[in-house]
Amino acid sequence: MNDATLNSSRRATAAWAALFVILCLFGLIAGLETALHFVGPAIDGPFQLYNSLRRIFVGQRGGADFQFFHGIGIPYLHYIPFRLLGGNFIASELTRESVSSVLYPITDKAPQINLIVQPTIETLLLGNDDIRSTLKDMNNQVNNTLEIP
Repeated sequence: MNDATLNSSRRATAAWAALFVILCLFGLIAGLETALHFVGPAIDGPFQLYNSLRRIFVGQRGGADFQFFHGIGIPYLHYIPFRLLGGNFIASELTRESVSSVLYPITDKAPQINLIVQPTIETLLLGNDDIRSTLKDMNNQVNNTLEIP
């Protein structure tokens, strides 16, 4: 690999990383705006999530000590940002809106986002020839084990 190709690859990696960060910032800003200006009913999502996060904080275990309507992984997904932001209701709201705002486009619009994410992953992770050959070998082993042509 010559210097020109290496510099071009580094620029492409930096550009994809910057684009990803910008998109995440847009989602985060939208989430913060919604969290800080909440106008919905009290029985809606905010208190459902806050109750579960509060229970995890006091040592209760999801699935054994309490249930969560949308699946027990949701409170645990939100727990670390919730604690980092202070562990109160405002932290719960900020976490709920920001995590949802960042993850929703990735999970709901996967085919469209894949046009951005796949090249980013390929550039960041598969730019290294050693990683690429290791992943190719692993893929071949799995295909041979499962007898996939």
